[in-house]
Amino acid sequence: MWLYERKAQNPILSKDANALFTRLLEEHAQFHLAAAQVARMALEGQRQEALTQLQGGEYARISNRVIATLGELYLKRREFGMD
Repeated sequence: MWLYERKAQNPILSKDANALFTRLLEEHAQFHLAAAQVARMALEGQRQEALTQLQGGEYARISNRVIATLGELYLKRREFGMD
């Protein structure tokens, strides 16, 4: 995945940038766990519960955190060699 590759390509990051990237990787992992839970609910016939997660539950909360952290990363893109 590009996130892990990008971090590996930039081992010397500022303390702030390193913390931001670490946070993004953790949030991204949480996002996938929440997405798997939503998929499980839908497959088990709990469609309303799955929809609730997509619209404002844990999945939506974590998704929004990942988006916000990606926005912060975008603002620091030059430090990551992403300009």
